[in-house]
Amino acid sequence: MRRVFPLALALCLLLACAAWAEPPADGEKLVRQLWQTTAAKLWPQKAGMISPAFQSVHSFGARGKAEELDLLSKVDFGKFELSGFRTTQQGPVVVVTYLGKVEEMINGMRVDGKTAARMSVFIRTDKGWQWLAHANLSPIP
Repeated sequence: MRRVFPLALALCLLLACAAWAEPPADGEKLVRQLWQTTAAKLWPQKAGMISPAFQSVHSFGARGKAEELDLLSKVDFGKFELSGFRTTQQGPVVVVTYLGKVEEMINGMRVDGKTAARMSVFIRTDKGWQWLAHANLSPIP
């Protein structure tokens, strides 16, 4: 009986710690919500999803939150396909890499819809998940 008690106590502590641990984020779901919101041009909702510390990088350089929202406001999305999701998480930060193929128009110009690697980073805040960073490895004219 003396050997069972420490084992039972250890098991109870392990279960209690697991209950307090933050569940892993669904990175694919976060990215898909981001793309759907952007395609639907839900800008107030979009602005609330973006961290004040947001940064992006594109083939033409880096942008902050206001510049990214300005760029996105000029984009008209057609059909898009997302695949190859890979998610890692450390604490409140989630990094998602994936492939994106999108038919889009930017300032009235059709952009090549080839598949390109992308990365989105999210952070859990008291307001929920927010988009913290993004890399788009697709060349934009």
